[in-house]
Amino acid sequence: MTNSLLKENAGQTKAVIINERNYMGNQPVHPKFSYSYEFTISGKKYTGNSHDTTLTIGDTVEVEYDKDMPSINKPLHRRE
Repeated sequence: MTNSLLKENAGQTKAVIINERNYMGNQPVHPKFSYSYEFTISGKKYTGNSHDTTLTIGDTVEVEYDKDMPSINKPLHRRE
């Protein structure tokens, strides 16, 4: 759904990985997680899940977002 929403009105920016974990399901013994990212548009902060277990706090990622609704966003070139 995010891909279709971003087709016509997308912007790009850099985001920084923050200390907010997103745990992946069905891993009760050694749960894997990815960190969230945070970026600012027009003075307001937005976050998203990096979906990349190799990123650490302070890393920078490219993000695509909807110019009218930046809360709709996704990381570009994600790795897993």
